[in-house]
Amino acid sequence: MADVVLDVSELMGFKEKLLDEYQREQMFYELAQKLMELVREVAKENTPIDTGNLRKSWSTDNLFLEVVKRGNTYTVSIENKAFNARGNGGFYASFVEEGYHSRSGRWIPGHWMMATGELEAERQAQRMFDAIVRDWWRWVNG
Repeated sequence: MADVVLDVSELMGFKEKLLDEYQREQMFYELAQKLMELVREVAKENTPIDTGNLRKSWSTDNLFLEVVKRGNTYTVSIENKAFNARGNGGFYASFVEEGYHSRSGRWIPGHWMMATGELEAERQAQRMFDAIVRDWWRWVNG
């Protein structure tokens, strides 16, 4: 009878590395999605209400492809498709965001809804990432 010795240590190391990379990828996707939702919610909260159309129109782009990864960069899309129905047409969230000249020539200052959301996301990103890592750690060791 012959003894068969199978050394799987390299295979186990590969499995652990693969799992680590997959988990890391999943954590970054989760963080990107949470930050995207935070930006959208803060932008929505800071959107002025005239008719309510602009505030209701905040959406994340493409429900199944919200987060796009290119290299080490994760990109999220947040858009507001509110259409100005007052006669001059067109999407108008960017004008409310950054400011514009009224028909009379007077400058109307911006409300910086998206900028405020982005700043809030930057402020909370590390805390959110730490919470995601803790959750994953509990799940792995659980």
